[in-house]
Amino acid sequence: MIDAKKTNDYVKMLMANLSFKADYHRFVNKDGGKQRLLIVEGATDEAFIKKIISTDVACIIAQKAFRRPSSFGKKPQEDFINYKAAIVQLVCGLSRFPQIISCPGSDKWIVYGMVDLDFDEAENNLFEGTKQLFVTDTHDLETLLLSTDADLLQRIKRCSIKIDDIRRAFSAAYQIGLIKMVLTDYCSGLNFSSLSAGKVEVAYAEFVEDDGKISLKRIISYMNEQSEKKLSSAKIEGMISKIKKDKRIKKYLNKDGEWDKSTESFDFSLYKDFWDVVNGHDILALLRYVNNDIAEAYKGNTKSLNREFEFDLIDNYEYKYLEKTELYHNMYLNRIVNDIE
Repeated sequence: MIDAKKTNDYVKMLMANLSFKADYHRFVNKDGGKQRLLIVEGATDEAFIKKIISTDVACIIAQKAFRRPSSFGKKPQEDFINYKAAIVQLVCGLSRFPQIISCPGSDKWIVYGMVDLDFDEAENNLFEGTKQLFVTDTHDLETLLLSTDADLLQRIKRCSIKIDDIRRAFSAAYQIGLIKMVLTDYCSGLNFSSLSAGKVEVAYAEFVEDDGKISLKRIISYMNEQSEKKLSSAKIEGMISKIKKDKRIKKYLNKDGEWDKSTESFDFSLYKDFWDVVNGHDILALLRYVNNDIAEAYKGNTKSLNREFEFDLIDNYEYKYLEKTELYHNMYLNRIVNDIE
């Protein structure tokens, strides 16, 4: 649902930041027409799209687009903003409900947005029918790259990534993704951020067995230990009992709630929902977990885990494979991206 006040606030921040951009005039349409702007979530999205973006489209990262400008020598105010939600609100507001926008100058821009598919369901009705909002075909950009370019990981030059590494990481990522998806319907009190591989170093050894299998009890216990309010053992057991009966996951579990499929011979192509369930950050973090050489090559930093790994994926990606995606098709129709050579 569009929030008029929030949308206007985002528009005002955007207009203020655009006016201070050093390269602002480079994007001014000489014939007096509207300037075109694409807002993306982060630095990796910008690096990815800049290789094929049209020359008449300016690209800006959400953090810069929605930063409150400094005044009187003070640093810009850093409010907590859900950048993905902000992009969705802004683009939908400007394109579908322009009458609610009261910010001078906004009529001179056509604003587009690119976001990951892992949006909140509440936003679903906002971007449906909004042609200026582009969404990845799969969970996120990383999975989009990996799902379309089958040999991408093996072309990484910084370290050797073997088929067995990929199989083990893919298997664990699918298990985690499926468990998280089902868990959200049974308990909101658990600390799901403890499994957010892009933001924290997940202690996979706490719940991933040597054979790559995960049990509900161990992963829920791990999440519970990271939560502010701990669930009782009785409540956890009750939760596990319910989850084991859930049709989305019960066929993969044994009677004790443990993964009951082989991980050594895991074939992601046999799981039709694989690329919708797995998270790209999980895959990259798990690759670092299963192989010390990969971990050494991508030590990362506390501010942006897996960032160097993500940039290497982009640098080695064969863009010809992007042509078959809905993301590229929709952006091409809007003349946001060029032909892929």
